[in-house]
Amino acid sequence: MATTATPPTKPAHKPPVSPARPIRKLVPNAPPIVRFYRSSVGKKWVMAVTGVILMGFVVTHLLGNLKFYLSKEEINLYGEALRDMPGHLLPRTFLLWTIRTVLILAFVLQLHAAYSLTVTNRKARPQGYQS
Repeated sequence: MATTATPPTKPAHKPPVSPARPIRKLVPNAPPIVRFYRSSVGKKWVMAVTGVILMGFVVTHLLGNLKFYLSKEEINLYGEALRDMPGHLLPRTFLLWTIRTVLILAFVLQLHAAYSLTVTNRKARPQGYQS
């Protein structure tokens, strides 16, 4: 049985490829936490952590609101316990306002990270996927 050898073919000439432009400008002298947040991975981490914080609030709020089914006294005791949470270690309602501030900050960071990731994704692929 004879085998036929095909002559080697010359590869087709490819035009030179220009280097890809970055989607956004990088600031090399920024603090490490800012450089991390500016990356897509950093924004996804922020979305994950703030999502856990916000879901923790929802579950805790749900469990606290279940006190409505016990009695009026139970819900009033729960409200007072929230205001006096650390006992005599901190001023009254200090921890409650700290938790509120963290929740607002988590919500704002969640919105900003989601918006900037969406904009970055649309700039990276202006033509949408076909379904």
